Amino acid sequence: MKLRAEMFDESAERDKLLQDLGEVERLVEEGVAYVRSAYGKEGRPHASISLVPREPCL
Repeated sequence: MKLRAEMFDESAERDKLLQDLGEVERLVEEGVAYVRSAYGKEGRPHASISLVPREPCL
């Protein structure tokens, strides 16, 4: 999205869009940093989930 926005002609809308995209990027980075700090670099253990029922559904 940022690359597309940078290709627009210079305008106030383009500048606002780039500013908004920068804010979204910052929020995502902060969210990832929070999760890493809360759960460590290893994260939570992965759970194995089977999509096939063990018993037939009636």
